Amino acid sequence: MPRRARRPGESRVLRSRRCRAGGGLGSPPDILASLGERNVVVASPIGGQEFIFGRGNDQISPAVIRRSEVEVTASKQKHDDIGVLRVDTGDPDLDEELRGWQRVRVGKFERRLLKVV
Repeated sequence: MPRRARRPGESRVLRSRRCRAGGGLGSPPDILASLGERNVVVASPIGGQEFIFGRGNDQISPAVIRRSEVEVTASKQKHDDIGVLRVDTGDPDLDEELRGWQRVRVGKFERRLLKVV
């Protein structure tokens, strides 16, 4: 069977590794060592705290965040309840880079904006 040509902007996943930072499946050095060329960190604000980095997910180190695309996800209810997102990575320069407007996935096809302060 002939290969289908890739559409513009479409990439092929050659190898995939998943690390769940909160699931005990890797220490910060293990996670950093497992990163490939394209990495995505999916983060969600914890409870009613508004924090997507820091305050409970210290295994996602600043080095991992810098080498990854950040995708934030939250329920519509949580999005409406929190109002803003916060970061406390332990690296003031990275915290400043992350500040600004962030798209938040609130459904399969829906995204909303929240400000990272």
